[in-house]
Amino acid sequence: MSGSIVRSLIKRSRRGLYAGKTVLSGNNVSEDGGNRTRRIWKPNVQSKALYSEALDRMVRLNVTTAAMRTIDKYGGLDAYLLETPDEKLASDVGSKLKEQIRAALVMQKQQQRTNGPSQASSTATEAPSRGMQEEASQGESGAAPGSIESSQSNAEVPKRVRPDLVEDVVQKIRWDGTAKQAVKRIYRRPVWTYGP
Repeated sequence: MSGSIVRSLIKRSRRGLYAGKTVLSGNNVSEDGGNRTRRIWKPNVQSKALYSEALDRMVRLNVTTAAMRTIDKYGGLDAYLLETPDEKLASDVGSKLKEQIRAALVMQKQQQRTNGPSQASSTATEAPSRGMQEEASQGESGAAPGSIESSQSNAEVPKRVRPDLVEDVVQKIRWDGTAKQAVKRIYRRPVWTYGP
């Protein structure tokens, strides 16, 4: 095949994230006579708004369903673009977005470096004073360091919640309306539905 034909075949895929999916060709075969009719299979392309954590905004892209599953597997659009080489990505839009994400991450690191020492020194001075206050309160109450009271103060730290897990409580009522039962469902939400 000449270069222009190859370019025209993959031109559409360069404007979105296709994850290697291209137009396939083959035959429809009739049941009775085995007659063959040429046909093509196009990739399942969806227009989706995907959230980029580094850019902190939604990005509208043409994405195949296979690419959406891969993005979900990698843990988000940023991780997918950064870990996939440009040759395998084969997308002009994806490459530009990858550069924007890299630039945003570099800017975030530079801001952390400039803000980091002042914040780190303030947190370093706060941490020992907190520890001394806890020891003083334990000394006053006469509790041992590993007792229930000290574990309660550690329990105040909030747990990190995964954004892809959704908790839902459903009330089930019998047909006669007498018994109610609360059923807790935890299900996984795909990555491309996250909001900012």
